[in-house]
Amino acid sequence: MPIPLRVLLIESSETDPATLLAHLQRGGYDPSWRRVDSAPALEDALAEEWDIALCSWHLPGFSGSQALAMLRARRSDLPVVVTSSDRHRDRAVDAMKAGADDFVALPDGVAAHALAPLLPVVDRVLRQAEVCRVRRRAEVALRESGERFAQAFERAPIGMAIVGIDGITLQVNPAFCDMFGYSEAEMAGLPVWRVTHPDDMPATIEQLQRLIEGESDAWHLEKRYFHRDGHMIWARCTTWLVRGPDGMARYVVSHLQDITGQKRLEEQMRRQQAELAHVLRVATMGEMVAEIAHEINQPLGSIANFANALAHRLDDVDMMRAAAAHIASEALRAGDVIRRLRGFLRKGESKRERCAVDDIVRDAVRLMEPEMREHRIALTLDLTAARSPIEIDRVQVVQVVLNLLRNSVEAIAAANNGTRRVDVHTAADASDMVVVAIRDSGIGLPVSRSAEIFDPFFTTKERGLGLGLSISRSIIEAHEGRLWARPNVDEGATVGFCLPVRRD
Repeated sequence: MPIPLRVLLIESSETDPATLLAHLQRGGYDPSWRRVDSAPALEDALAEEWDIALCSWHLPGFSGSQALAMLRARRSDLPVVVTSSDRHRDRAVDAMKAGADDFVALPDGVAAHALAPLLPVVDRVLRQAEVCRVRRRAEVALRESGERFAQAFERAPIGMAIVGIDGITLQVNPAFCDMFGYSEAEMAGLPVWRVTHPDDMPATIEQLQRLIEGESDAWHLEKRYFHRDGHMIWARCTTWLVRGPDGMARYVVSHLQDITGQKRLEEQMRRQQAELAHVLRVATMGEMVAEIAHEINQPLGSIANFANALAHRLDDVDMMRAAAAHIASEALRAGDVIRRLRGFLRKGESKRERCAVDDIVRDAVRLMEPEMREHRIALTLDLTAARSPIEIDRVQVVQVVLNLLRNSVEAIAAANNGTRRVDVHTAADASDMVVVAIRDSGIGLPVSRSAEIFDPFFTTKERGLGLGLSISRSIIEAHEGRLWARPNVDEGATVGFCLPVRRD
């Protein structure tokens, strides 16, 4: 298919253009053209778009050098080929100095066979012009992109920093300076470890190494920094790597969003949640006081009985030894009950430790055993998650299991259907989570409002606060887990939770 070509002919001859244009057609072009032979005509023609100008060097009253001057002043990017019957080398030099892209010597009265040198020249200057246009567009795009980045960098409402691979700060924006209390000049050349909390440097170095090695495109960290006056700043940091044309790492760009206020609010909420959880633990023990008193009275009664027998059989050494052993055993039993209660009722900062979920379940069951015996409830334990460690606040998660067990006991008492059974199952699933499920034979979930049971202050009990399941959900979610409930097919309900396994 012929290539459309808009040709501006700066030529005095009215006959030569026909031969020239026919030659272009034979070369695969479909030329549309206009001929001018004076400065005013050229000025008028330059208001239109042209792909190439073919300019005769000798024009009556209007020289080729004048035409080139006008072309370069108005259309510097338009490719121009100068033609002349003068084959002297100086003419070509003059034309090129005046701004021509190429020069072709053509005899007077151009014949078709004499135009053979013109076509390859036209092809070449058109290709060169396209290459130049592409380069200029790329340069303009790059310049505009740089200007946009500079504007975005300077005016961004969050802190931005450009940091070398060696950890030296190269450039920061005003928002970064406002966040840290330094001027731009003070930050330039400052090592990042001077403003980064030392406990967060290992994670920073590890993530940078992953970027350099191509293992990730960006990192997202919540990190601690130091303000110039020494107080700590929390920031959500997003960092990506910039490589050079050779693929080598050049520098990183970081976005820093100040989340210090958010962290303070989270800490305040965490303390309030811990306080409320403690209040509920105390309230739970208050509700269980009769069973707890009975649990402690049993070993105390045994101690009194064996001590009494000891006093009356001082002459029987074997009996005295057996009685003393029983007294020691029952004292340890009473002490163990009190220790469990003290641990459960403790108040203080949340303390996470590595442990097995099976041990957590056993701790809660020991606290619930007296109440379950009181209600004649059969308890079955199927604990199979001992080898899947979790990192938790032990007291808080014991509280969750205890809440779920007490709810099961109350649901069974309310059902009064003759079946009194609680089954506790633990397991590790395929997604690196441990699951605790508590199944009971109670009244089941409220059918119309089952989605609300974890909401604060929702309760079906006459004197309930409606905070047990809500606090339990908050505790489990704070441990990156999930609390759930579902009705059983036959009777009762199953309530449980899952927590992530801690891998070394």
